[in-house]
Amino acid sequence: EVTRVFSTLQDVTARVEMERALVEHRNSLAKAQQLANLGSWSFDPATGATTWSEQMSRIFGVGVEFLPPSVEDFVGKLVHPDDRGWIVALQEDGPEWKSDVLEIEFRVLRPDGSVRWVVSRSRREWRDGRSVHAGVQLDITESIRQRLLAEQALSEKQTAERASQAKSE
Repeated sequence: EVTRVFSTLQDVTARVEMERALVEHRNSLAKAQQLANLGSWSFDPATGATTWSEQMSRIFGVGVEFLPPSVEDFVGKLVHPDDRGWIVALQEDGPEWKSDVLEIEFRVLRPDGSVRWVVSRSRREWRDGRSVHAGVQLDITESIRQRLLAEQALSEKQTAERASQAKSE
């Protein structure tokens, strides 16, 4: 025979609303990164912990589950062979941090063999007394391609003008 029943209720409306807002914010960020062709990442050299946005995976042509376990693995698998040497040297010498932001441009060699150009902007942050790096990769392949086409068109125009000038002389 039950003589008493105790019960408690807790209003979780605010928590549920906060979680919904967080999901909306993450979806909005993912859409913005995809539109800008910009991926984000973070790396903790002390622990090896790495995070990549979904767009980073797209830029590098790997699955979303891919996370390089080390800088060496990242460079060895995804950086174009012609750029690996100077990137390794940069890592060994320590970046020339004139400020807490470092910007470099390099080529990516995707697993399917295609090559992409990226600008990497990274920031050194301090967490719990140690240096942690976070940054973005901007895919500039189409900009590079258009610049090269414009330079080629200009060169061809100048060559044609010189040839025309030589004929008239």
